[in-house]
Amino acid sequence: MSNIKNPTTRSLVLLGLPSLGTAFAVTTLTVYAPTILQNLTGPAITGLIIGIEGIFGLFVPFITGAWADHARTLRGRFNHLIPATVVMAVALLAVGWDGSLWLIIPGIAVFYIGYFAYLAPYWSLYPALIPKSHSGRSRSAEGTWQVVGTFFALLGGGFLFGLWQALPFVLAAGVVVAVTAILGITIILPRASQKVRHSPDKVYDSIRYTFDILRSRPDITRLAVANGLWYAALNSIRAFVVLFFVRGLGYSTGFVSGIIFPVAAIGMAVMSPLSGKLADKYGHRRVLLIALFIYGLGGIVPTLTQSNWVMITVPVFAGAAATVMVLPYSVLMRLMTDERHGASSGIMGVSRGVGSFLGPLLTGVAISLSGHIFPASKGYAALWATISIFVLASIPVFWKIDLKD
Repeated sequence: MSNIKNPTTRSLVLLGLPSLGTAFAVTTLTVYAPTILQNLTGPAITGLIIGIEGIFGLFVPFITGAWADHARTLRGRFNHLIPATVVMAVALLAVGWDGSLWLIIPGIAVFYIGYFAYLAPYWSLYPALIPKSHSGRSRSAEGTWQVVGTFFALLGGGFLFGLWQALPFVLAAGVVVAVTAILGITIILPRASQKVRHSPDKVYDSIRYTFDILRSRPDITRLAVANGLWYAALNSIRAFVVLFFVRGLGYSTGFVSGIIFPVAAIGMAVMSPLSGKLADKYGHRRVLLIALFIYGLGGIVPTLTQSNWVMITVPVFAGAAATVMVLPYSVLMRLMTDERHGASSGIMGVSRGVGSFLGPLLTGVAISLSGHIFPASKGYAALWATISIFVLASIPVFWKIDLKD
């Protein structure tokens, strides 16, 4: 098996491009589906519905990650992405097209089946193609696309949603299909026959091997726990940030898309490409710990006050959050020894699923119970308190990881 010995900026950019599509799609779903649901149900039920992501994250990555390890070539791994792409695109169209719970809930469920079926095989392409010396930069390129996709979904989605509620979902479906096709044409086809680490075991044995990794590699287990807490925070933001401003503070979706999100994008745009370079130079542990303290403590500010001056802290908070979005899989690449790439990637997918389920659910419950505590925001300020709890709780877990970089 060989990888790209000297990855160029072009190859890193193209390999990371699918994250633009998945981030655009999942952000569109988690941000604008609650906007549709706000007239149909309350915050706790909305959080539960959006948390459907986590239910499928509990088992789909295990299966698809183990399945990806059975591919002998890069084309074999890429082939797993094709049906997952189709499933995501169809589900997005279904969610946006109808405003009833009877179609939204199944549509969200089907989307996340495709989404998690996509992630582990896609992530497994990285250790097959990129040397560990470039792990930070490769994930920085991927994370930058993730932030770009998130930003455009947040910025443009509000305006598109105002024109027609299905429009951002239609666009998201098209983007997912396009970026996967570009990856296949530019990166996979020229290396289609390249051999990758292959598991001769049955899928069931590969899944059991995944549990063996968790038992025998405590650092990977700790990373999975921390990653779950990070995604609990991230998906809480996705699910309720628009409602915080629209329902809690009375702003319009256009104001949120045109003012709030561009301010946040400043910090994200700076740190997404920079965090990987800093991690490769100064160490992933140091960079992530600094970002976690800023991210966790930063959530306390909007919990206590929603004054206009808080806007000046938004880029710093968003930059720290972007760093935490970018670097976790790069840490995993450095912890991998001879593990199967798909199985290890599946562990990260499952931890993401657990956090994605519990985060919006617990945050929705906290908002529902906090109306009398935060009356000025109708309880929605509890969003930032729960985010701080999730992020700060991850610090002692991540601290114990023996990361030699």
